[in-house]
Amino acid sequence: MSGAGPGVCAVAGKQVLIWLTTPSRPLLQSFKPGKAIIHSDPNQDEIRKLDCGFLVQQANEVIAKLDAQVQVEPITIKAAQVLKSGDVVFFSKNCAQQTCLMENKHQWTKEVHKHLEATPSSFMIIAHGIPKGFNPES
Repeated sequence: MSGAGPGVCAVAGKQVLIWLTTPSRPLLQSFKPGKAIIHSDPNQDEIRKLDCGFLVQQANEVIAKLDAQVQVEPITIKAAQVLKSGDVVFFSKNCAQQTCLMENKHQWTKEVHKHLEATPSSFMIIAHGIPKGFNPES
């Protein structure tokens, strides 16, 4: 069989779909677990003491109540990790679920734990060619 794309191979009497070339980077990225990092109140230490399994269970219960879905598949948290900073990383099945979680973090984070904060996303920019004496009012 020549060319790129899927092929069929017989394994133990069953036909199995195989990929003959390396899948594209976007295709590989779509199967990676998504990571949603949620900040916690730096003045509180309680989150660091919580079991990650508890955070996963709480998050899944809250997300189930919201009936959150991506392409008719319910969003689920697969794992959680508490960072040294106290921030929590929630791992979802894929990047599409992670995007949905981050876009709607203000709806579910406080219900998971009172010290989680849905801070607005920030983006750095570099401005070129703007004079120091620039007055946007004129």
